[in-house]
Amino acid sequence: VGSKISTIRKDGAQDKRLIVAGNDAKTGDQFDAVIVAIGYGVDESNFGSAATPPYWSPDSVSGPHAKEKRRILVSGSGDGGLIDVARAALKKFRHDEILRELTGKELASIGIEMQRIDNDVRGKMVGDETGIHLFERYKTLSIDPTVIEKIKALKRGDTEVTFNYRSPGLFNLDSSLINRLLAFLLIRADVVRLQCGEIDANHVC
Repeated sequence: VGSKISTIRKDGAQDKRLIVAGNDAKTGDQFDAVIVAIGYGVDESNFGSAATPPYWSPDSVSGPHAKEKRRILVSGSGDGGLIDVARAALKKFRHDEILRELTGKELASIGIEMQRIDNDVRGKMVGDETGIHLFERYKTLSIDPTVIEKIKALKRGDTEVTFNYRSPGLFNLDSSLINRLLAFLLIRADVVRLQCGEIDANHVC
């Protein structure tokens, strides 16, 4: 606290030096590598007429919901959507804890096969992914029943989760493989329900 960047000097073609002065550093300290971690800004908190909390703020998805089952709709299959599906469907969701529960050669083999499919799809892509259905390819994989049982055992009892997506395909290669793997297993274990369609503030079509 109280330190500030005083000089950024280019000493050579590929070499930049950062000099920091202040309470946390001696005047003239130099560093070989600098990481500037400025965090995220606060996003808009409204979607049309529906008030929603900013993405990075705490919300009520994680529960618990004691009075009655809460029906949760997650729309969108980017990383944010995939993680929200897992948060809504699984007990006390954290990536590290879930992977610890599911770890084993069975899970690793599924991930390897999904990676193989991903690489094959990348090799056939021309400009975009239109018409390439990763989910349909993933569904051909053999899943060890013990993995499905582990997923079912992690299901929350206070939510019913619907995962909405828009055609032409459920998954895309822009999302993290580990998030796609988890969402795929949730679907195969019937922990979440799939729904395909357009959503706006007034209706689903």
